[in-house]
Amino acid sequence: MPTTQPAVVNFSAQKGAVELRQVPVPDIGPDDVLLEVQAVGVCGSDLHMWQFCQSWPVNYPCVLGHEFGGVIRKLGERVTGWREGMIGMKQGGTRRMYIAADKGYGTHPPAGSNLSDNAELVIEVTLRKVEKH
Repeated sequence: MPTTQPAVVNFSAQKGAVELRQVPVPDIGPDDVLLEVQAVGVCGSDLHMWQFCQSWPVNYPCVLGHEFGGVIRKLGERVTGWREGMIGMKQGGTRRMYIAADKGYGTHPPAGSNLSDNAELVIEVTLRKVEKH
């Protein structure tokens, strides 16, 4: 497995401060999954950060792209229901992802959000269509 990977990084608190960089492949913990990303969508929040007009604090540098799919390459020892080599998403499939509070917003979610302290995030996604551009 390579030790670095390409990522779109927002590197500074200024308009247009986004570039493709090589970043380290992260180490995973016992509850984590390492996904080899094969497709990424661009979200409105990514565009806001690129234009430096977001309404939330950012810890720089920040890797953009949180709407993605790919292949599982490594599992933490406490992960169940998944296996290495499993495709994370396919057309027509639905996946539910649970993000523990310490991996998401932590003990203090963003001001003005409806999240409570130590909230677990539950994200359910159905992939409706795949297009190549």
